[in-house]
Amino acid sequence: MLLKLCLNEERLVKKIAAYGDNAVNGLKNAQSSLEGFIDRVVAEDAEAASKNYMSCVAVDTRTGRPYFGLSGTRTPNPTINNGVVPDGTTSDHLYEYYKNILNDDMAAARSQGKTEMEKELAALKKNIDDVKEAASDSGFGDSFCEEHAVDNCAEIWASRNAILDGAKLDDLAYRAQKTGTKGYCSPCANCVRTFAGHIIIN
Repeated sequence: MLLKLCLNEERLVKKIAAYGDNAVNGLKNAQSSLEGFIDRVVAEDAEAASKNYMSCVAVDTRTGRPYFGLSGTRTPNPTINNGVVPDGTTSDHLYEYYKNILNDDMAAARSQGKTEMEKELAALKKNIDDVKEAASDSGFGDSFCEEHAVDNCAEIWASRNAILDGAKLDDLAYRAQKTGTKGYCSPCANCVRTFAGHIIIN
């Protein structure tokens, strides 16, 4: 395997044991699939390279499928419906937005039903809200990162995209890179807490 390190090796071993080749292949291809996504973003948004946005791939270890996200509410972000930025950037606004765009036809085409997808979105929202509360309790406002909110990390957007396709939050593994340098980025102070225990691919 091409994985050098994972922040939760026990989970990595369990996912590979549970899902076999799907998990292995998805994890091995994480970097190349994310770089392909970055190439598409840069082709759509000329500023993406110079601005050096954060990008992320969330790999569903159950299926091996990659799902992508960009930091912030950017038009090329796959989780922004038809290029429309959701109204509001709080976890409450975004949870309601994604819950409302779910429909029975979408859910029927996925491995999970609408109710299960709503539960996964709610689990992600709870993680986000817990980090905001912890930041507030520690005197950091509502984010451990002064420059950005918890809700808009690339890992969050990639997770939403995965959940809308039927993935379970617990099955996701993550790799983040900059759109300009394409270099690996370790999780920020928010994501270390939001995705505690998840597989981080570097």
